[in-house]
Amino acid sequence: MAVTTVALTMQNKREITEHAGKCRNFLLVRFDRGQEVDRNWVKLSLEETFSQWGAPLPPGLDGIDALITRSAGPGLQLRLAAQKVRALITDISDPEQALGMFHRGELSAPIPSPWSPVIASHEGCGGHDCGCKH
Repeated sequence: MAVTTVALTMQNKREITEHAGKCRNFLLVRFDRGQEVDRNWVKLSLEETFSQWGAPLPPGLDGIDALITRSAGPGLQLRLAAQKVRALITDISDPEQALGMFHRGELSAPIPSPWSPVIASHEGCGGHDCGCKH
């Protein structure tokens, strides 16, 4: 595995947060051959958020390979997929737990589509009313 950069939506800088399109604070974690080598914070301006930025990826997030978030709309998921960025939507709020799952290959997603959002969960998605359609 080559170098991989993962961005986590962490608006409050403590936990993985929802609303990726409006998030301004991201934790970037870089892995090299599966080992974490670097962590950096990226703060976007209001104009640079996914919901406002017209280009594919906002400055500071260009070059990411995956985005871990608690929610992202289908339009953003498709924009990320077009840039070969995996959108990993999870109900996990603990960044260390999510990064551990990502590192072990337990937090993964196929190319997203607007009619079947991807939910990566530590408990699975059996029978609750989340609307995830899987």
